[in-house]
Amino acid sequence: MEWTEFLSQFRGVHFLAMIVLFVGVCIWAFSPGRRKANEEASQLPFADDELDQQTRREQREKPPHE
Repeated sequence: MEWTEFLSQFRGVHFLAMIVLFVGVCIWAFSPGRRKANEEASQLPFADDELDQQTRREQREKPPHE
C-alpha cells in the first residue's frame, strides 16, 4: 500500500467519522431529555442583569456609611 493510497483512505474514514460525530452531537443537544438544561442555559445571559438590579435596590435602601 502506497502512502497516497493510505492517506486517501484515511481522509475518507475521517470524513465519515466527523459526519457521524456531528449528527450524534446534534441528536444529543436537541433530545427531549436536554430540554430543561437548554432552557436554563438560555437564561444565563439574563442572570447577571437580575443580580445587578437586586444589588442596586439593596444599595439604595441602605443608608450611607458615615
